Amino acid sequence: MFLSALLYFLNMVLTVTVSRRAPQPAPEFADALSGPDHAPAFLDRWRPWLVASAVLIVIAYGPTLVRLVTTTPLNTPGLRVW
Repeated sequence: MFLSALLYFLNMVLTVTVSRRAPQPAPEFADALSGPDHAPAFLDRWRPWLVASAVLIVIAYGPTLVRLVTTTPLNTPGLRVW
C-alpha cells in the first residue's frame, strides 16, 4: 500500500512539473433550455416538496418500522450491571 501511495504522489508531482501538454481550458457551463417562467407555479411552494419527501420516507422506512413495531418483544428483563 505504501508503494501504491508513493507511485500515486509521484505521478501527481510529475504531471504538474514535467507535463508537456498545455493546460486544458475550463469547460463552458451549459445553458438552460427553458427559464423559470416555463416551470409549473406549484413547484415554487414548500408544500409539494415536503409532501413528496414525506411520502418517499414512508415508502423507504415504513415496512421496516412496521415490522419492528409488530415483532419486537418489549418484555425483556432488566440488566444487572454488577
